[in-house]
This record gives sequence, C-alpha cells and structure tokens, in this order.
Amino acid sequence: MEGVDIACVLGVALNGGVSYELPDSRWVFKAFGQDMDERSTDDHAEVRFVTIGCDSDQSCRCTADEIKKGLQQGTVFLNEASTFWPQIAELCAEITFSLNLPSGCNAYATAPGRACSNPVHTDHHDVVILQTQGSKRWKIFWPPAHKRGRDPFSRGKGGDLLDATELHLALDVVLDAGEVLYIPAGFPHLTSTSNRHTFKTTVHLTLHWSAHAWFLDFLNLRSALLIQAGESEALDESSVPYDVLWGTPGLFNILWHTCSFPRSWTDLWPELILRLERAESGRWDIRHLRCTADVLLRLFHGYRQQLVHLSLQIFHRQISGFGNAAGAADIGVQVAEIASEMHELKEAVLAFVNMTDDKRAIKRFLPELEGRSSSNSRERASGVA
Repeated sequence: MEGVDIACVLGVALNGGVSYELPDSRWVFKAFGQDMDERSTDDHAEVRFVTIGCDSDQSCRCTADEIKKGLQQGTVFLNEASTFWPQIAELCAEITFSLNLPSGCNAYATAPGRACSNPVHTDHHDVVILQTQGSKRWKIFWPPAHKRGRDPFSRGKGGDLLDATELHLALDVVLDAGEVLYIPAGFPHLTSTSNRHTFKTTVHLTLHWSAHAWFLDFLNLRSALLIQAGESEALDESSVPYDVLWGTPGLFNILWHTCSFPRSWTDLWPELILRLERAESGRWDIRHLRCTADVLLRLFHGYRQQLVHLSLQIFHRQISGFGNAAGAADIGVQVAEIASEMHELKEAVLAFVNMTDDKRAIKRFLPELEGRSSSNSRERASGVA
C-alpha cells in the first residue's frame, strides 16, 4: 500500500473501489476516485455504486487504512495503477510501444476465502494477469455464441447475465506469485481465492489493451469501409459462423499486432477482403470498395499512431511527476487533458466515417489531403473519384 499512501499525500485522486457480492447474488461496487456520483438500479443483474472517502469538494481522500478495511468486504481494485507506481507506468509504456496500442494497468487485492471475487463477465480488452502475491484461481471460458443485441465484449454486465448453459470451460488454473496468464477480449472469466493454496491476501496486476474500444479491429474497419462506400454495414452477428468472428482470420481480430507496421498500409487490404468474403461470400464489388479503402486505411494508420503517441505521453507524465508534491496536481491535469485529446481523435474518426465532418479528420490524420472537401469524400463513396 506504500504507493497508495504516497498518492494520497500528493493529492492524486484514487480511481477504484471495493467490489463484493450481496446475499441476493447482486454485486456492489463502492467506488472512490474519479467516479463520485452515486448510482443505483433495481435491475437484479446490475451493480450499485456507493461512494466512499469523499468530502464536500468531491476530491478523493481515501486512505490506505480504508482500503485495507475494504478487504474485509471483498476485492479492492485500483484503476490506472500507473498513477501510483512509476515502475508500472514504465511497463505500460513498453506494452504500448510493443503492441502499438494504448494500454493501462489495474491492481486488485482480495482476502483469502472468497468463493467468487468477481462475477463471470467478458471485457473489451485483452489482458495479461501478473500474480504478485498469494494465489488466485481463474476459470476462463470460450466466448459464448453471439446473441442478437448483446455486446460480446460486455457480457455479464449491465443486466446481461451469462447463463451457465452459455459457458464452456477453456481453462481452470491457480496462479501463484510470479506467474502470468493471458486472457483475450471476449473470453468470460471469474476468480476465487477459496483454494487451498491461499493463506494471505492475493494481489495481481491486470495489464490491458483494447483494440475494440478504439475501433482498431476488423469488424469496425469493415463497418467504416462500407459506410464510406455507401453500402449497408448491417451484419447479424448471430447468423455469422462462430469461427468467422472469433477464429483467425476473423472479424474480431486486432489490426496490426505489432509496432512494425506493414511495409505499406495497403498490405492490410487483402486481410480485410479475406474477412469480408468469409462473412458474406460473393457480396462485394472489390474494385468499388478499393477506391474507398485507400484513404480509409491510411487514415486509420494515422489515427492509431497518434493514439499511441498520446498514450506514451501519459506514462511519461506519470513517471516524471511521481514524488513531486508541488507538481502532482499539474501532472493530473495534464494527464486528463491528454486522455481527453485521445477521445477527441476517436470522435474525429467517427465523424469521418459517417461523413459528418471529413475536414476535421483529414486535417488531423492526413494533412496532405486537407484540400479535399466533404463532397470529394462522397464522390469516393460512390466510386466517382
């Protein structure tokens, strides 16, 4: 808890809380840090949020003692752990650089004897679990068959309970200190500390990165291409073969797994067409789509590089600002501003894809094409350009 003590002294807001299960099988999250609004719901499968450690100015003043008390209730979690430990910020920076994707890290602590320390759910991010103390049992399941209207990367959340009949076990393992586990996005998982190996508080780090949240997967690229080309992007994923979504090559695959971008952005084109044909064979006019793809793929490349650049800036600020009491608040503001700019980039990509504000995206990602107007984009979409 040393890093947490220091962060509190420096005035860095804690982003996290305590999660535990109620007798009626609902889960409660007592949140502290950035999310200070109390929210509740009558939905049986939803979670309730109750703030702790807050004062009148809505700034977190949660102490390490309060966090330790939280262990008596359930799992204590700290989001954005790179804020508290510069070593974690350095690790996140390495992951971001290596994978060419924004990344982050959360820390979790659970007392021994918890039959279920987190309910079964899926996430939109890939994760690597680093067990640092004690041991924890992990059950990982294959992605369930897609259900219409359900987000495959948010199952088990927001009222969308995962039924036992949907779960097919892929791995059942106990992690001890020093061991590592990789869980791809969309794979349901749950944890417990009620195994015979656990005699003390178990602590692990969750390193995560999400291509899906930033539109950097083939499913999102498919939608963007079809919208720009004037085609319908509608796809009933429940009717698409399981392997076409989750296999390789599949629509849920991440774009460009490494920082070594292909020799040309055009190298991605055959990979995209392969997945389009697997999902809906014989539908496509390849020459028509290719006219649109040239600019779109270049734009996505520029967008990704700027996301990574800004993500690395966040970790640099966290590393350089740690331990500097006078500048801690300024560092927090700078990090928030950078994070906001990353989301503005995401909005710019959406505006371009939907052809509501082409100029903003072109200016940010492809300045050499800035002279083109929105009408040119629509000409590309109709195959005229």
